[in-house]
Amino acid sequence: MTRSALLAKANKLQEIAYSSPGRNRLIGTAGHEGTVAWITSILDQYPDYYTYYLQPLALSVGAGANLTLGGVVIPDTFAVDLAPSGTVSAPVVSVPNLACDLVWLHLLLKCD
Repeated sequence: MTRSALLAKANKLQEIAYSSPGRNRLIGTAGHEGTVAWITSILDQYPDYYTYYLQPLALSVGAGANLTLGGVVIPDTFAVDLAPSGTVSAPVVSVPNLACDLVWLHLLLKCD
């Protein structure tokens, strides 16, 4: 594949994104559906070579999230869009000059 052919395909994906509400191809959106339609239209040109099916996918949109560090509820946390649900527990590690730049985290972790 040439560089110009690859760029043409990238431009097509951008065109699909920009022509949809939200101007993106986020999974579950019109831009995503347009991307799938475009890809399958290409695959359909080679029925003797490609066999595929579209797998249904259940999405959880609009989920909430809570973040608690050391028993303290951290305000203004949010769920990552389209992330799986569940509970996570893990140690928190202070990274110098990164997390300690946040005032509330600095006080909680007692960063130097």
